[in-house]
Amino acid sequence: MSDSAPPVSLDQQSATLTATLFNKLPPVLARALQLAAIPYWFDLPLLTALRGPDDADARTQKILDWLNERSFVSRLPRDRYVLNTDVRDLLRARWTQDRQGFAEANRRLADYLAGRIATASGPEADELRQAYIYHLLGADGGAGIAELQKAFAEAEFSHRLAVAERLVEVAAEQRPFLEPRHAAWIAYLDARSLQLHNRWEASCAPLQSLLEQADLPTELRPRVQAALAASLVETQHWTQAIELYQQARVAFETNGLYDQVATCQLGLGYAHMDLGLNIWGQRESRPTPPPSVRQTLVDLATLPVRLP
Repeated sequence: MSDSAPPVSLDQQSATLTATLFNKLPPVLARALQLAAIPYWFDLPLLTALRGPDDADARTQKILDWLNERSFVSRLPRDRYVLNTDVRDLLRARWTQDRQGFAEANRRLADYLAGRIATASGPEADELRQAYIYHLLGADGGAGIAELQKAFAEAEFSHRLAVAERLVEVAAEQRPFLEPRHAAWIAYLDARSLQLHNRWEASCAPLQSLLEQADLPTELRPRVQAALAASLVETQHWTQAIELYQQARVAFETNGLYDQVATCQLGLGYAHMDLGLNIWGQRESRPTPPPSVRQTLVDLATLPVRLP
């Protein structure tokens, strides 16, 4: 008996049909569909900005109406739309052959969203900032990473962990279009988001994998070392943690980043304390700092990700 073929999902069928449809579309609709695959959601203003100043006219509403009638387009609350995953992946893959056009389209969206954020508040402002960073990454990897770091640090400092996690999740989708050095920053922040949820052991493998990259950016390596050391302390691998903290401290000292040197010193203190208490069988008796000191230590410990 021959093996049966694996089942084909409805999304895969839709993607295949879309590929056929795409090749038969009038140029205006084909271009609009290709552009609609760039954002992970779109609405009328976003699609208008995406099509550019030459196409920003009443035809955009007709194009949106046409998209809304397609089986591979879903309508979300607040008059937003999204392509199904397989269709969007298929269309996004086409952009790998036109990276300049992809960057220019993302730049239009980033510029548009920057203005839209200014008038938003609450959860909508968070969503728009996530979208802004997403498209800034597509336009300029370096600028996007800088903005991602800033937003992540602000979310962490204000204990908005879900926002920090979502920032990284959204940004990660742009990895195929990023240079390795920029993709490494997203992997680092992804591991940091695990740490924010006290998933210390789960964060060790991705951080270790980053350290094994020969082309890891010089400015990122000590941050990864310090982050991995923190996880190793929490998982009771103190000797390895001490070595990593020492390596990170040297790098930070060399670059004059003395606030982060202080963070490493703090980590080294805890690692040595826990190691000593473990040797004497008293690990659970680590002294607890008074509240004012404890808050200072927490603030210092988060500096590596709160500062560029």
